[in-house]
Amino acid sequence: MSLKGFYYELFKKNQCSGDAFSNLIESANWDLDNDHSPMDSWTVISNSFYKPRYVKAIMELQNVTCIGNLVKHIVFTHVSHAYDVTSCFVEAQRNAENLAKKVLF
Repeated sequence: MSLKGFYYELFKKNQCSGDAFSNLIESANWDLDNDHSPMDSWTVISNSFYKPRYVKAIMELQNVTCIGNLVKHIVFTHVSHAYDVTSCFVEAQRNAENLAKKVLF
C-alpha cells in the first residue's frame, strides 16, 4: 500500500478531516511529480500551515478588542488543522515503515 492508501484508510476511519486528507494527498502527489529530488512530503505539508508572518499577525490580532474572539477562533481552527494533518502524516508514515519492515525482513 502507498502513502496515499494509508492516508485514505485514516480518512475512511474518520481519523482525519477532509481538508487534512486533501493536504496529505497533495503532498504525496508533489513527491510523485517531483522526480528530480528526494521525497520530502513534510516540507510541502508544513509549508501549508506554518507561515511565520501569518502566525505572527494572527497572534498580534488576538489582542485587538473588537476582533479578538474571532481571531481566537481562527487560531484554534488553524492549530487544530495543523494537528490533524501532522498526526495523520505521522501515523501513515509509521504504517508505511512497518509495512516496509515486514516486506524486507
